[in-house]
Amino acid sequence: MAGNGALALRMLGAQDYDLIVSDSGMPVVSGPELYREVERRRPELTRRFVFVTGDILNPRTRAFLTRTGAPQLEKPFTVESVKRVVRRALLTP
Repeated sequence: MAGNGALALRMLGAQDYDLIVSDSGMPVVSGPELYREVERRRPELTRRFVFVTGDILNPRTRAFLTRTGAPQLEKPFTVESVKRVVRRALLTP
């Protein structure tokens, strides 16, 4: 777990992960900024992103999520929705 996007980038540089669950509104480095940096550094990991957001009505957030095609969890979410989204992310080739 990373408390902000900058720490997440450091962690991603030090170790491999099966899945990246990122809030779209993280401090220091936002979810979209984290995604773009991972896209630049390790594009193969972009298919392993899941975004958590409570800001789906924001046109910029919506456009970003649409562009990435990444699965998303809208707040509030249930355990079942987490399972469904994680399965989708891990089964995507």
